[in-house]
Amino acid sequence: MNPMKLVTIFALLIPLAGQADVMIQIGELKITMPDGYQHIKKNGFDSAVGEIVTTAGIKIEYDIGAFGASPQRLPEMSKEELASVLYFEDNPSNAPTGFLLVTKLPNSDPANSPAYAVHLSLGNGVGGFRLFLTDASKLVETRRALEALKITKK
Repeated sequence: MNPMKLVTIFALLIPLAGQADVMIQIGELKITMPDGYQHIKKNGFDSAVGEIVTTAGIKIEYDIGAFGASPQRLPEMSKEELASVLYFEDNPSNAPTGFLLVTKLPNSDPANSPAYAVHLSLGNGVGGFRLFLTDASKLVETRRALEALKITKK
């Protein structure tokens, strides 16, 4: 085999070696996230709180625990809350007992305030993950970032 081809093949394999998933423990949950995502633990009073930052810089906040912040399911929402719902998906693949919810936030200053909230609720009083966006064009990228998190209970 040509030594130059061998060097080229080896050089192509080096970046693949670092592409291992990273597992973190948050309360009763094991979360596997892609290599390159960062986990920032914060201090919570009655739940585990923190942030996961993707390689694209998307910040995913979490609040996990019995009193973790989680939005209500559609039947439990008021008419005003329902009017703000843009998307709802029950039992997404990485949170089979929860739901994915996208809402439009009341916004007086679109240039400086988030306009959208994206929630991945883990259901049953466990809490969940949330993001706030100023631009709807980031919704698809945000969903992909959430889907990259593989969540299992201990």
